[in-house]
Amino acid sequence: EEVKDAKRVALHYARTWLIVDVVTAIPFEYVIAGSGDRVKLLKGSKVFKVLKLVRAIKFLKIIQATEVGSRVEDILLLSSISRILEGLRIFLSCCLLGHLLACLMPILASGFLDRYSYDGEPVSSRYITTLYWAMTTVTTVGYGDITPQNDDEKMFTMFSMIVGGAFYGYVVGNISVILASRDVNRQAHKQRLHLIHAWLHHHRFPLPLRTRLWIYYKTLVKNKAALDDSAIFNELSPELRQDVAQYLVPLELLNHLLFQNVPSSAIVRLVPILQQITAQPEERITSIGSIGSGMFVILDGIAIMDHNAEDAHIRLSRAPEVLRVGDSFGEEILLGIEKEYSYSVAATSKVVMLFVPADLFMERFANLPEILNVM
Repeated sequence: EEVKDAKRVALHYARTWLIVDVVTAIPFEYVIAGSGDRVKLLKGSKVFKVLKLVRAIKFLKIIQATEVGSRVEDILLLSSISRILEGLRIFLSCCLLGHLLACLMPILASGFLDRYSYDGEPVSSRYITTLYWAMTTVTTVGYGDITPQNDDEKMFTMFSMIVGGAFYGYVVGNISVILASRDVNRQAHKQRLHLIHAWLHHHRFPLPLRTRLWIYYKTLVKNKAALDDSAIFNELSPELRQDVAQYLVPLELLNHLLFQNVPSSAIVRLVPILQQITAQPEERITSIGSIGSGMFVILDGIAIMDHNAEDAHIRLSRAPEVLRVGDSFGEEILLGIEKEYSYSVAATSKVVMLFVPADLFMERFANLPEILNVM
């Protein structure tokens, strides 16, 4: 929300960032320059310097609100860089935890170093020794060359083990998430296929039918996005829906004679109900006399339409028709002119079709009789 009222802006600033800005703007180093106990005051002033980090957060929020900041955020969130940064964050968190435990060790359990190190060692060597102990504890390795002896050291060691074990689980969990997020669509498809396999196993279908169902669903899942189009489409504004519909609705359907004179505002209603299905070679798609379910538009492959019944004693002279990409059948079912198919359609190769269910179509266009008349 963009606020231009000066009073509201001033009140909001006074409640949020005013105190932080005032404190961080004071040069404490110069204020305490003439004080007697300067060392203690300097240590106290460092606390206020931490507030400058809080002030930096405000700057980041301002940058994030700009167009450049929004683009940078999208890159960091959606690209592979985000996984690299997440891995770097985990690494730095591990180093920070090891550093904190290494610094606490001489304070809370100095006996560790007294027994392990030699007199005259430089401070850097003592720090590396404590950091080495902290890392072996955090990573649950624990070589045992630096061991606690008294109660204070044992208490500190148990505390470090608890913190290290929890952090180790956190690291493993985050790395698993990073690896699993490489391909969200693939992970979603894999999970759904596992559920379908469990469903097939539960019902114990005959092997031929089970194979057909598995091939059908495997193809269906691979051709769909992880998130259903309708789930996003229904949340869009009316103007965005019309623009998006031009990309989600295949050209084979937009150029179909049935929808050529239909306005784009009505085409939008088709998006949530469109289904892409696949028929395997020699698979029957419709049969003569079967209850009609909707209209089919061929997107890929070849099918044969036959108006002659297989068990008819007198066969009609009408030859079978070859259906190719862009051809369709079932328009009479879609518009409610017929209830049953008067022909059979079978796939001669793998056929990918766009299916428009008749019942859902009528629900969408029942209150638009003028559009139905145009069709």
